[in-house]
Amino acid sequence: MSEKISIITGVRNGERFIRQTIESVLNQNCSNVEHIVVDGASTDGTVEILKSYPHLIWKSEPDKGQGEAIDKGIKMCSGTILCMLPADDILLPGSLNLVRNIFEADPSVKWMAGKCRIFDNDGHEIRKWITWYKNILLSHHSFPLLLTECYLSAMS
Repeated sequence: MSEKISIITGVRNGERFIRQTIESVLNQNCSNVEHIVVDGASTDGTVEILKSYPHLIWKSEPDKGQGEAIDKGIKMCSGTILCMLPADDILLPGSLNLVRNIFEADPSVKWMAGKCRIFDNDGHEIRKWITWYKNILLSHHSFPLLLTECYLSAMS
């Protein structure tokens, strides 16, 4: 049996993007995955969208922001591989199988960071040169480099 992947998404008033985030997880063609969504008491249509996905593990209650939402999600998860996926981000096809394969092939791997692309609210790719620069540095990862350059993409 493959290792379980727990995806944790923190959201508040994410009606505009949460559906595409959830769909990107569903479209992974990857088994043994749970998707946990922690909503910070949204006042838009986010909760109604969450209700329309019966496979989700979710809760909606006030919180103090993304950090607390992720902490709550970690306490709710049962997987051995954790993935933080913000409510306005998506996973590219095949991402989860790639991650699982790397963790299972080398038990010494403790964490991973991936390349990213940045899009505006209309879906147009932006800041390509920043993405290019960070991805080049990521491909030459070392601890000393990480201490001097911030090349890991932050959650949005």
